[in-house]
Amino acid sequence: MVTSIMKKRTIRERKKNRRQTIAVWITTCIATALFAAVFSFASSCQAGLIEYAKDLSGDYDYVFYDVPREEADHIVNNRKVATAYQSVGLGYAKLSGSKNPDKPYVYLTAMDNRAMQKNALHLIKGRMPKNDHEILLSRHMMTNGGVEYRVGDTITLDISEREDKNGNVLTQSSGYRTGEKLKKKLTASFQVVGIVQRPNFGFEEWTAPGYSVITYLNPKGDNIPEKYMQRTDIYCKYTKAGLRDRAQTTADIVGVTLTPGVQKFPFIKDERITNRQINDLMERSLYRFYENWGLIRFERMDIGQSAYHMLYLAVAVTNVIILAAAVSCIGSSFAISMEEKRKSYGMLASVGATPRQIRQSVYYEAFLTGRTAIPLGTVLGLLLSTGGIFAIKALLYGQNTVQYLHVHVAWQMLIAGILLSTVTLVLSARRPAKQAAKSSPVAAMRGQAKKSRRAKKRTITAAIAGCTALFILVSYFMGVQTISVGQSNHMFDDHANVSVDVQGSWEANRSAVLQSTKEKSVTEAAVLRTAAYMVNTKEVPYTQTHIRRNGAPDLKHETTAVIQVLAVGETAYRNYLKELGLSYETAKDCAIFYNAYAGYWDGKETTWKVTDYKPGDWIRGQFCHEEQMEKTPDMTDQMQIAAVTTRRPFGVDTSQSYTDSGTIIVSDAWLDAHDPQGGAKITVKYASTDPGTLTQALEKTYDFYPEEIRNRDLQNRENNMLLFVDGIALYGFLLAVLLIGVTNICNTVLTDLWQRRREFVILRSVGMTPKQEKQMLAKEFFGYGRNGIAIGLVIGGCASALYYRIFASGVQGALWFCVAATVVIMVGLLLLFAGMIRYAMMKNKDMILGR
Repeated sequence: MVTSIMKKRTIRERKKNRRQTIAVWITTCIATALFAAVFSFASSCQAGLIEYAKDLSGDYDYVFYDVPREEADHIVNNRKVATAYQSVGLGYAKLSGSKNPDKPYVYLTAMDNRAMQKNALHLIKGRMPKNDHEILLSRHMMTNGGVEYRVGDTITLDISEREDKNGNVLTQSSGYRTGEKLKKKLTASFQVVGIVQRPNFGFEEWTAPGYSVITYLNPKGDNIPEKYMQRTDIYCKYTKAGLRDRAQTTADIVGVTLTPGVQKFPFIKDERITNRQINDLMERSLYRFYENWGLIRFERMDIGQSAYHMLYLAVAVTNVIILAAAVSCIGSSFAISMEEKRKSYGMLASVGATPRQIRQSVYYEAFLTGRTAIPLGTVLGLLLSTGGIFAIKALLYGQNTVQYLHVHVAWQMLIAGILLSTVTLVLSARRPAKQAAKSSPVAAMRGQAKKSRRAKKRTITAAIAGCTALFILVSYFMGVQTISVGQSNHMFDDHANVSVDVQGSWEANRSAVLQSTKEKSVTEAAVLRTAAYMVNTKEVPYTQTHIRRNGAPDLKHETTAVIQVLAVGETAYRNYLKELGLSYETAKDCAIFYNAYAGYWDGKETTWKVTDYKPGDWIRGQFCHEEQMEKTPDMTDQMQIAAVTTRRPFGVDTSQSYTDSGTIIVSDAWLDAHDPQGGAKITVKYASTDPGTLTQALEKTYDFYPEEIRNRDLQNRENNMLLFVDGIALYGFLLAVLLIGVTNICNTVLTDLWQRRREFVILRSVGMTPKQEKQMLAKEFFGYGRNGIAIGLVIGGCASALYYRIFASGVQGALWFCVAATVVIMVGLLLLFAGMIRYAMMKNKDMILGR
């Protein structure tokens, strides 16, 4: 152990050499603050993502449907199920006046208060039901089904079971089937007390034939007898252990043997194997169940394929950079201090101090530094993280996901930051401690100054090189992000600023879609319905340019290709025909061939002709949907080309031409007549003078899912603001690391100048003028800067090139950010060295005058 004499001596030496002590303390405090800030922010992001997922999809991991009441305890009492709540599916009732042929029913579910709170039900009007005479309606029933109810209305339901032609009971997971019938169980009346947004997918699937209506779960109530509550849906929240091995936990609950999977790495779960096991369980399970992956992916803490991969990577890279910079700075300070005290260590060794005691004295000095610097740095880091989170929320106010970001400090993360700071100090003191332990009385009197000068030169050069390389890499990364955001903001050239990807069939959504295009702020709209038209490749006159640049199709055998068919809505189609100089009567039964393909050639984005079709040519083929893709089409349909053009109608951007054989644009009437499904995909594009109001209307009035709506104006603003926040965070982090580096440089240079004070006095005494002294120091500092910047340019350039190769090969022009960063670092070093030269000249003058 370090004796009390050694402790007193260490404390006395620290007070004597205040410059080194303060430099080490400041660097340790900054490094600890950065560690704490990084871990605290990561913990807050994780907690925010979990809250976001809970609000979006519900606070449960798995839901098991239609479980017999007598078997419910088997699931609820499972040791790997942390909490569970239940709801009861009571049955279907005919919805009179429904305009959606795929949803002719309502589906009544009974829930208690806990189930309503945990199931992400977002109340729009009224309140939640408190007894089994009250009911909650889904707004989707009104916007999609066209049946209007208000709070206070009374609704009477003939609650029934659905059966197919063979008498099999059908559930919400079974879509509506022609010929099915309802088997009545009871009749009950309810008062409407509230209206909620469309429930999440786990509660009501998109293909469910019944709109969700919810009443209060009360087995002892008088409106719905308990005998109709013999099956229940159980929503389970797994424990941490259960979630880590969720496939096995689920297999134990459903009573099925889990199919084994071979993991490549014992400590990292392969999500692909787990997902295959879950899918296999769904096919063999006694109960139908649903996995709430939207929440699970944020709750899991696995590094492998989890949603935290990028977060962990960012935390790891940031901490490695901080650790390297701090160890370099603190280690150099300890090394300089050790060199200055080498004679003292030799004297201690001569009077009997063991190498172990000398080594422990160096570690004790590190302990004294960390005793105050680590707690204060941790507090500063938490304050920095808290301030950063409030700043982000203020800058990104109005963005949907930011409301879930709150200050959250996990004690595990806090301990990790403190441990990492301790490791930094130990690593910094390790080498100087070993060197001090080897000191002997003879060696202490030799070559001290020469060796110290060489070490200091290396330290200054390494610090400048590290700062330069990091500054260049961060600047290049920000350049790539700036260019990428600019490209993303101008990616769509369809002149629309709001779009909706509509789920479900055209027949079910026709009314809501067409009505939404008549909103007051909408100046122009296009209803894009996409279909696949299968043709024989031998009949398509591909251009030689397209064959060469996009790959040659097989023209020797009978193979098929897909031509995309687009209907853009009646109004947009008529406007498009006016632009082309065509009449509606001439073109309504024909096709407009959009003959342009967007792609990359010779490293540049360009467009070229796809085919040599001409007006009047015929295209023979067949509409083919997803379930028929593997079959050879009959080619019994044909269409005539009215015009060939490279002009696109409103709402169609260059990305729409994703097929290798071109795109044809047809009238709505033609598509309805030739494709019974009315298109496989529906997208609505709007040009709006008030996109914010339109987005709210699409979500609240027409009940489109928020995930389906894209407000491009808002997205562009959010992208720009996120870029701004990223810049503040990255350059703030860079500034802190540069502060560590600058502290290291200043400490090393000033210590070196102080040790050479006699040298400067002698040079002045033999006639060196202040100007010559200044020139000498400038040349010396120029050597440090030249070597450091050269090494930093090589390292930063190689790192930027590697990043470009892996992540940013399609981004051009970011090199100028590296050039700007180099200029900034050179100017910064010039100012830093000029200040230190001025300081050195003042100190030397004071020494000559005897002050």
